[in-house]
This record gives sequence, C-alpha cells and structure tokens, in this order.
Amino acid sequence: MFLKISKKSLFLLFLGFMVIPLPSYCEEVAEIEAVSLIYIPEEHKVVGEGDVCIKHRDFNIRADKVIYLVEEGEIFAEAVLGRKVEISRNGYKLYGDSLYYNLFENKGFMTGAESSANGVNLKGDRLEFYMTDEVPPKKFLFFRSSPKKLKKPAFEFSMVNGRFTTCKLYRPSYYVIGSKIILYPDRSIRIVKPTIFIGEERFLTFPFDYTFSIERREFSFVAPVLGFTSTLGWYGGFSFRNASTDFPFSITLLYSEKQDLVGKASGGFGLYDNWRFYFDLERSEEWQDEKLKWRTLLRL
Repeated sequence: MFLKISKKSLFLLFLGFMVIPLPSYCEEVAEIEAVSLIYIPEEHKVVGEGDVCIKHRDFNIRADKVIYLVEEGEIFAEAVLGRKVEISRNGYKLYGDSLYYNLFENKGFMTGAESSANGVNLKGDRLEFYMTDEVPPKKFLFFRSSPKKLKKPAFEFSMVNGRFTTCKLYRPSYYVIGSKIILYPDRSIRIVKPTIFIGEERFLTFPFDYTFSIERREFSFVAPVLGFTSTLGWYGGFSFRNASTDFPFSITLLYSEKQDLVGKASGGFGLYDNWRFYFDLERSEEWQDEKLKWRTLLRL
C-alpha cells in the first residue's frame, strides 16, 4: 500500500505529524519538493525522484533521488543522472555523489565532495557537517587566541582526506592536503595535519593545525626551518610564503653553522589567465654566488 502525490506537488513533513511522531528536539519543518513523491505508510518512508529539493532550517539539499525514513529521521540523497548532489547554506555550495543526513542529530556526510568559494577550491573523499556554536581559535605559529561564540548555531563542514587550493583544480601550482579540512560559518578553514605541495613536490608539513580565512584569495604562512647538509652544517631559520594567485612570493632566511646567514627570495606575477612569470634570487648550491633565474609558465 502506498500513496502517490501528484506531479510537482509540495510535500510538507511536519516533524511530529507523521504516522510515528518524531522527537520533540527536532522542532522545525522539512519541506520536500520533487517531480514524483511517494509515501509508503507501512514502511514510514518517503521516496522523491526528479529534481528533488529539501528545505530544512536554513539550508537546502538538491538531488535526483531522495529517500526519507520518517521513524529514524534519516535522509539519503543521490545523483543518478550524472549530476551532483548539492547542499547550500549562507553562500556555501557543496557538491557530491551521495548524501546522508539525520534530522534528529542535525548532522550528516557527503561522499565525493567538492566546493568552490571566493576562489578557494576544495575536494575530498567525504564531507561531514553538523551544528556548532563556536568557531576555532586562530593560530599563528605557536600562539593561539580564544574561540568565539557565534550569535546562533551554524553548520561546520569537515572534509576527510581533503585538499584545497586557490588555483584551478586541473594542474594547480600549489595545493594543501590534510587528514581533515573544516569549513566554519565565519568562512574560515582549519586544516588538520596540513601538508603543502608546490607543483607535485611536498614543500612543508605543519606540526599543528592551521586556520585561515577564505575571504581573501591568498594563503600566507610563516614556518620554522631546521636541518643539516654537508655544505651548510646545521642550520635554522624561517620561511615566509604568500601563495597569491596573482603575485606569489616567498622569502627564506637561514643561519647556518658553516655559511652564517644565507637565504633565497622568489616571486612572480600573472599575465592574463594562463601566463605566469617567476623569478628566483638565490645562492648557488655551494652558497658562494648569487644567481638570478627566470621561469615562464604557460597553462593551457
């Protein structure tokens, strides 16, 4: 036995007005709209197909097919026509292959997730999201500020095995990977165990989580450098890198056991969308002479 609702109709799920009442802590209405909506009473299940849109709280879910289990408060959404499942809230738009969301717990996850906001591109195996009332403390090197309370609860997005970059995802000039990438409601991002790649080469792994804002298209950081070579002996210092999409540059200053103060500076600028020019001013491998090099990169 099932009940089929007419095409392009709006099916209102008043949480607490179904065959089995939902818990009182799930207070708000969820709306489902689709080309075809079927309610199966004996299974307490709603099936929507064709341009499905779910509205709950202040976010929307769009998919080709959705299954809603009323008794459990669970939503399963998937893209079956080669498109992506979409979840959007306050300017964020995240896309994936499939989605799970629990109305009772106000959390869920998305597989094959990707997103783009303010020139920052993110991609990961799995995107987790849930309600939160705090944003993380900012951290610069080893100095930390206190977390701040938001005016009202908002969503926190966590991307597992994720990567981000301000470049296009096809052959980016740099990208950052982390065991988890978290997007907070104040449009800041926290990278858990971040590793930075320049081109395809590993550049730096941070010993701590890193938080920054995506309101700007630059990614800047200062990192300590420590090591040993036969030429320099033991050395230590700092490296500053600004991975701007238009004017990238970096400065590295080291004090070495054998060569005293040594360093390297590099920079670049963009011309049109595909051309990038870079220059490097550095000491040679033997750290005896200064050397100026030019590089030109054309991206097709």
